[in-house]
Amino acid sequence: MKKIFLLITCVCLYSFSWAALTTITTQKIKGTPLCGGEMVDVSYTVDAPAKSGNVFTAQLSDKSGKFGSPVDIGSIAGTTSGTITATIPMNTNTGSKYQIRVVSSNPSVIGTPSPNSFKINPSPKDLTVTNITACSATLNWSSVSTATSYDVRYKKTNGGSFSSAVNTTGLGYTFTGLQSSTSYEFDVRAKCPTGSNSSYSAATASTIACPVPGNLFVSVIGTTTSDLDWPDATCAMDYSFRYRATNTSTWTYKHPTVSTIHLTGLLPAQDYEAQVATRCSSSDSSTYGNTATWQTMYFRLAGNSDGSYLVVYPNLSNGAFSLNFNNSNGNSKMDIYVQNVFGQIVYHETKSIVSGLNKESIKLDNIASGMYFVKIVSLNEEYNSSIIIK
Repeated sequence: MKKIFLLITCVCLYSFSWAALTTITTQKIKGTPLCGGEMVDVSYTVDAPAKSGNVFTAQLSDKSGKFGSPVDIGSIAGTTSGTITATIPMNTNTGSKYQIRVVSSNPSVIGTPSPNSFKINPSPKDLTVTNITACSATLNWSSVSTATSYDVRYKKTNGGSFSSAVNTTGLGYTFTGLQSSTSYEFDVRAKCPTGSNSSYSAATASTIACPVPGNLFVSVIGTTTSDLDWPDATCAMDYSFRYRATNTSTWTYKHPTVSTIHLTGLLPAQDYEAQVATRCSSSDSSTYGNTATWQTMYFRLAGNSDGSYLVVYPNLSNGAFSLNFNNSNGNSKMDIYVQNVFGQIVYHETKSIVSGLNKESIKLDNIASGMYFVKIVSLNEEYNSSIIIK
């Protein structure tokens, strides 16, 4: 009887002293999201000590949280619960469902995955493209907590290679030198302090057409010269300016780089018309804008060799002004015209005049500010002057 009791006692003691390790519980991973190349502490507990010579290894899942092909990221020799200092591989793909588990070698036990999924090398989100012109566009994105800077690049959506990546620390970047009416893909990725990169996030947008210049107008009219101006156009490399004498077919072309031009060599008392288009590149132009028309001055601007002359005052007017016309041709009639820089007649009136000094008061209501041209026609003679309306 004593022998049987001793045998049972020995068997029980032997069984207790060699209780097998069956469960490894991986604890929650802290400090997430993580970057490739970053170190992370992986804590775990065991239900029983492992055998001598055991090694605990931390394994990383794929970005979907599956362990079909786990990656070993750190290990420690031991038999009891502990913490492994692991390192996330630099080339880890961007993902949001990563998990870590701990396995043992002696005995071979696969532990439970970490209770939390986490991100590695997160990429920028909430991409928008704003401030789109014919030659530029701004890509915007939300902040990534692991990023110290961002790389941006672009390419045409219909093919071609990406531009060289540009690094920026902001949350937006303006791409310039784009072609008008073209669809582009704009990319951004996050860069971690460890040197690892996220995958690129992309947004697409199309540039607008090369813009038509604003209103072309005549600012100065001379006998053989004239000045024309127009508002600056975005993305303009230069402008295609053309002019010709009215009712002729041949245009003269010029390519000013600024939004003004001084014409010389014109004919006196000649009607002209002009148009301007924006050139965004040597092969990319807008359509031509409005047509400006004007007439160059006569050699007798405001006076005549026969003694007749025209005076307009005050020359800076609020719309009300006077003109003195000294008539040396006897009693007759005169036509008074006021014309804007676009060649449009905004005022016309016929008056009877006497020999000598004639004074007329003119009031232009609801008139836009700018330069206007005053013309008197009497007995087939023209007298011209100008006035500025403030």
